[in-house]
Amino acid sequence: MVDAQRALLDELMGKHRNLPADQRPAAALKWSDPQVCMWYNLGFCPHDLFVNTKSDLGPCDKEHDDKLRMDFEVETSDNPKLLMLHERKYMAYLEKLLYDVDRRIRSHNDRLKTELKIDLDPDVQKQVDEIGRQIASLVQQVRDRSSTGVSLKADPVVDFQMHCVWYRWRHWVSPVRLMSLRPS
Repeated sequence: MVDAQRALLDELMGKHRNLPADQRPAAALKWSDPQVCMWYNLGFCPHDLFVNTKSDLGPCDKEHDDKLRMDFEVETSDNPKLLMLHERKYMAYLEKLLYDVDRRIRSHNDRLKTELKIDLDPDVQKQVDEIGRQIASLVQQVRDRSSTGVSLKADPVVDFQMHCVWYRWRHWVSPVRLMSLRPS
């Protein structure tokens, strides 16, 4: 709430509104000054994207001003080479951001693909394998019956078998239980 009010005052009165008159900057900013956000002048600032996410870049430390954006558009309409130069820099920056996000996504996907290796007692491993075979058999039955057009909802035997196998899996050989059965 306070930040919104501060931003409104900055927009209306300028960032230096609280400074005494003799300490305020003498010259007004130009669109080409290093304190002005060039990305904002070109369309949007990437710092405004993905706010409050893991990809948040944080607040932009440069000036975002619509008047400076209009000045930039007027000047670059007369000089297309200048516009193209800034657009190339902008595109390179956006591609770098995209590469970083893609790299982060790849690393998360690689982490998800790694399997959890658990060493179990031979008896527990046999039970896990047996339940896995039962699940595979029931899944195959479901596929066979669905390919022939037989309604599975009307078959209480398959439904009961599936329920029993899943119940045993969830309550006896669940991953949490497997972790507790791991030899130390």
